Amino acid sequence: MTDHWQYTATLASLAETEEIAQQGDTLAAAAWAGSFIHDDEITALLFDSKGMYYASNGRKGKWGDLSMLTKSAPDQQAAIMTLPYEDPDTEQLVFLRRMTETKKIGGKSIGFVGIAVDMRVFGGKLEVEAFSGQGLLYIMNADGRRLYRYTGQDLLSGYNLLT
Repeated sequence: MTDHWQYTATLASLAETEEIAQQGDTLAAAAWAGSFIHDDEITALLFDSKGMYYASNGRKGKWGDLSMLTKSAPDQQAAIMTLPYEDPDTEQLVFLRRMTETKKIGGKSIGFVGIAVDMRVFGGKLEVEAFSGQGLLYIMNADGRRLYRYTGQDLLSGYNLLT
């Protein structure tokens, strides 16, 4: 997961350059900023002050948890959710990072950047060798709530974060 946080740091640095403002609209800027990521399973995201996100794949939507985009929110956060434009049967692990300064990009005030990683890419990487292969692996939030359980069959069982 360290690589994913490094992607967000690079994305934040790119979003604070003058070159990004020359890309035209916010979706074009997101595509330009995300062009350094050479992985089809990762989407770069720019977040404006109204809770809209602009994705490097050319889509945009309203972020589901606006409390994550406030001035009092932590500088780095992660959430597991389905982005509105995605298939409702898929979920993404989203890494968010606050930019050091809000930047006007395509007429929008961008204050957060992020990447969304399709949770299915973690299926083969979340194996547990304990208990003769019968162990389970869980992804939990800071409060100890179970978010995902790897079943060992390249399937992940998800639990709604936003309820």
